[in-house]
Amino acid sequence: MYDSGADIVYAAAGGTGLGVLQAAADNNKLSIGVDSNQNHLQPGFVLTSMLKG
Repeated sequence: MYDSGADIVYAAAGGTGLGVLQAAADNNKLSIGVDSNQNHLQPGFVLTSMLKG
């Protein structure tokens, strides 16, 4: 998706979304994590994280 021009990708796939966070860092882009605050996984590349209430 980043190669197609996306600036931010939402990783709505639990643990499998870790690849999205890595791709964001690799492409100097942003990602949105899911299920918990995931900023510590790729600091500076996780815009926010969606938390379940």
